[in-house]
Amino acid sequence: MANRILSTVRSDAATLVDTEGNPYPVQPEAGPTPPSGVIPPLYSVVLRPGDTSGADNVFTTWGALYAACAGIAGGVRVTADDTLGAIVIPAGTYSVDGWEFTSQADFANASGGSLVTLSVGVHFTGASLKLTGFVLMTGALTTPLITANSEYNLVLNELAQLMSTGAGAVLEVSGANAFAFVVLDSSAVLGDGTHAAVTCSAGASAAINVYSGVLAASAVGTAGVTIVFDSSASISASSQFAGTSFVQRSDAGQEAYTPANVSKWNGSAPASVADALDRIAAQFGPIL
Repeated sequence: MANRILSTVRSDAATLVDTEGNPYPVQPEAGPTPPSGVIPPLYSVVLRPGDTSGADNVFTTWGALYAACAGIAGGVRVTADDTLGAIVIPAGTYSVDGWEFTSQADFANASGGSLVTLSVGVHFTGASLKLTGFVLMTGALTTPLITANSEYNLVLNELAQLMSTGAGAVLEVSGANAFAFVVLDSSAVLGDGTHAAVTCSAGASAAINVYSGVLAASAVGTAGVTIVFDSSASISASSQFAGTSFVQRSDAGQEAYTPANVSKWNGSAPASVADALDRIAAQFGPIL
């Protein structure tokens, strides 16, 4: 993948552009507080170890990026680029509420994009996190990457991958009435197929919606987890998910059916597509 070197339009510019002319908004000088109910735009930065461009929104280490971005209203969009050097997030607790991590396709790498390595001891706080587009975030964690004590939203989209290859789960939902909502879409992957992805303690719950994504984990907790999935989703064997409820979104039993002529059904309309098929089979079966 060719490097996208950034340069300023002018010395006081509030926007950077790369060599392809794509804008990268940078944090403007302090201004008025947005009106109530208005969500500020994400502050876009690039994490590119080894970069020498000197562009204002390009950082070569996680520490420098986090120091510059921590506390920014509205969250931060981090474009990970490991074409010049490995990206490692060192141990520590980081508030990444509303942050988004993304990357671009780079098929010279085994991950297909940029690899972000999580060191043992990394912990993300906040209420939401999003990964999208060719970024693989992984580490041999011994403690949970994220602990949700109230409400939490985790979204993985467009081939993003998030996993722990150690005993620590990606997301731990802990505490009475704690709830996590997880979305996997567009071939995104949660879990490494062996270790826990989402765990729930007593009184906590999680809803994992798998559209065209992949849920690959050997354990998703002992109770309180509901997995709602489409037929295009890929999920590890259900026997691996102790105490988990499964709901197939495209199951015939959950598809409504309204007959054009209820008299054809002896005046009693089927409750669902599955009910209609069962009654047809009962009427004409056995069907070969």
